[in-house]
Amino acid sequence: MSKKRLREDYDVVENVDERGKIRTDVVYKGVYYEPLSSGKLKTAAVATPILTVLAAIAYLVPLIVLNQAAKTIYFTVAYVGQIFPIFFLFGVCFDLVFKRPPYKEKEKRSITERSKILCIIGEAMAVFSMIAFIVYWATQGAFNEDFFALVGSAVCAVCYAFIFVIINNVTLVRVGKEENGAD
Repeated sequence: MSKKRLREDYDVVENVDERGKIRTDVVYKGVYYEPLSSGKLKTAAVATPILTVLAAIAYLVPLIVLNQAAKTIYFTVAYVGQIFPIFFLFGVCFDLVFKRPPYKEKEKRSITERSKILCIIGEAMAVFSMIAFIVYWATQGAFNEDFFALVGSAVCAVCYAFIFVIINNVTLVRVGKEENGAD
């Protein structure tokens, strides 16, 4: 169903090439978007990948250390839930770094909407993970290695918050429609 959402932005055109064969091309006929401030977009293109890699490292370091808190289900579920926003934020980073303006509707949604939703979900999972760790610490006591999980979740939460603020400052404005041109 979600693939059909942008269906009206594309058109299928059949052309005859120089050898006389009929070639089917997909042409984008939707709206293009450009940043209101290219400086804010460049800041997002540099800071978002750095913060995403930092969040990934902060997520993985507690997994390397023997972590007693990971033996409880309420901590593990919240902690494992953090990997999905990190994983999908790498796709947003790809769009920010390698795609250049003007952006199509798909890239615009990825950069502005999807990244914010991922940051909110990641922030919630990081906070749930920290709360679960505090509950574990209060009920069973914590070992020195367990604090890596708390620090890792806190670093992830801070990274998600910074990514959200940086992406929230990027404004993409509509520049018009392109009627011709294959993509």
